[in-house]
Amino acid sequence: MTDAQQEQDAAPQAGARFAWTRRHTLTVVVICAALILDTIDISIMNVALPPIKSELGFTEAGLSWVVNGYLVTFGGFLLLCGRIGDILGHRRMLIAGLVLFAASSLAAGLAPNAETLIVMRAVQGCGAALISPMTLALLARIFPEGPRAKAIAAWGMAAGLSGILGLVLGGLLTIGPGWRWIFLINVPISALVIAGVLLWIARDHRPARRTQRFDLTGAVLSTAGVTLLTIGIVQSSQTGWTSPTTLLPLIVGLALLAAFTLHEARAKDPLLPFTLLKIPNVAGANVTQALVGGGMFAILYIATLYQQEVLHYNPLQTGLGSRDPRAATSSTSSARPSSSASAWP
Repeated sequence: MTDAQQEQDAAPQAGARFAWTRRHTLTVVVICAALILDTIDISIMNVALPPIKSELGFTEAGLSWVVNGYLVTFGGFLLLCGRIGDILGHRRMLIAGLVLFAASSLAAGLAPNAETLIVMRAVQGCGAALISPMTLALLARIFPEGPRAKAIAAWGMAAGLSGILGLVLGGLLTIGPGWRWIFLINVPISALVIAGVLLWIARDHRPARRTQRFDLTGAVLSTAGVTLLTIGIVQSSQTGWTSPTTLLPLIVGLALLAAFTLHEARAKDPLLPFTLLKIPNVAGANVTQALVGGGMFAILYIATLYQQEVLHYNPLQTGLGSRDPRAATSSTSSARPSSSASAWP
C-alpha cells in the first residue's frame, strides 16, 4: 500500500485534518462509475425489449423477466452482499462484483435463446447486488463526515442521472450496432472501473470479523419469496388471479416472506434488523423508495413497449421521448390515426 493510499484510508480518523486531493476526486469518479453500471442496466434494457422479443422469440410474460430477472436477484441478495462486504472487505467484494457483472454481461450479449438471456440477467443482478452496497460503504470508509456528504451527493446524482442516460444510450446502441451491445459494452467499461479501483482505492486493511454470520437462510427466504410473488403477478396477466398457476406462487411467496420475518426476529446477525424500522425517518424513507421505485420501473416497462409497438417509435426516439414527424407517414399501421402519435409528448 502506498503512502498516499494510507493517508486516504486514515482520513476518517478522529482529529485528522482532511484535505481533498485529486486522488479523492478520482476515487469518487470510479465509485460513481461502478454504481452507474448497476443502475443504468435497469433502464437501458427497456428500449431494447421489442427487438429482443422478436429475435429470441419471447412471450409477453417471458419478456418481463428480462427486467424482473435482474431486479429480483439484485434486491434479494442486496442485504446479504452488504454483509459479505463487511466481513470479507468492501474493495475486494467490489472487484468480485464487477468481474461477475462483466462475465454475465458477456454471456447475455451472446445469448442464443430466451432462457439463457433470463438466467444471465439474474446473474447480472447478483453482481449488481455485490457492487452497489460496496460503493456506499467505501465512501463512508474513505471520507470523514464533512466531505462524505459531498461524495455521497455525487453518488446520489450519478444514480439519478443513470436512469435517463440508460434510455438514451439504450436507444443509440439498439438502432446502431444492435441490442446485444447493451450487454457487451459493459465488459470494457467494467475492466476500466476495475483498473480504477486497483489504482485509486486502498486495499482492505481491517481484519475480517469472523464472528459475524452471512445469514444465508434470510437471503434465501427473502429472495425466493420475492421471486415467487413476482411469478404469481406475471402469471396473472395470462391465466387470471384465480388460476392455480397464479395463486400457488403467490401463497408460497407470502409464506416464505412470513418465514423470513420470523427468522430475522430471532437471528443473531439478521440481514434486516427490525430495530431500524422503528426509526421514523428510516421507515418513511423505505416506504417512499418502495412506492417511487415500483411506480418508476412499471411505467418504464409499459411506456417503452407502448411507444414502440403502438406509436411505432424507434428505440432512440423512445429513449429521447420524442418522435420524428416523418415517422407517421412511414408507419405500417394504417388503422392507427396519426393524431394518436402526436398526442404523445
